[in-house]
Amino acid sequence: MAATQITLVIDRQNRVLIQYGSAVAQLPALSQCDIINFLIQIADPPSQTLGGAPTIITTADVSGGAPRVTVAQKATSILANQPPNILAYTYEAGWAWNAGLQGFTGTLNLNTLQMQTFLAGAESGQVEFEVRFSSGGILNTILPGPDNRITVLANDDPGAAPPITILNGVQLLYAPLQIKFPSGNLYAVSETGDGHLSFDLVPP
Repeated sequence: MAATQITLVIDRQNRVLIQYGSAVAQLPALSQCDIINFLIQIADPPSQTLGGAPTIITTADVSGGAPRVTVAQKATSILANQPPNILAYTYEAGWAWNAGLQGFTGTLNLNTLQMQTFLAGAESGQVEFEVRFSSGGILNTILPGPDNRITVLANDDPGAAPPITILNGVQLLYAPLQIKFPSGNLYAVSETGDGHLSFDLVPP
């Protein structure tokens, strides 16, 4: 399936994104109605200042925990289970450690009522993207939201018309189904008990 996937490599010491391999150095603009696939890798910075490569962490202190990703209007000091500024999130249970990819895979659903309310009639809005890491019941911030502001774009197509399933290059249609012919006649298509199709003329 062709879908948006973003790879993030987070320098856990400096708490910044690193452009390494297919990872982005800065998050691109995201779209309000999308569900984004992420691969999150956690790294230590290069030991050499020039020309060194970061070390992707795969040890138990990382693989035994999980990230927590939030998108918010702004940071808040309110201590609550879900502060009012949060627009979208994927907490620890939504991420899975993938040893082959040396990181965590998961999705972030931006298509929330909170995001819709935040954008209202605007074409875009500035939000904060934060990653914290949970291990042993302790949360630590590895990518601060106030330092990682991104743009969320409203969609021209809000998705009111359901997506179409394509199977082997052909549109897959679901019953009940009606077909209108060039003659103007409208037929209802149904399945008979023996597995055949019947076409019944729908009265005007």
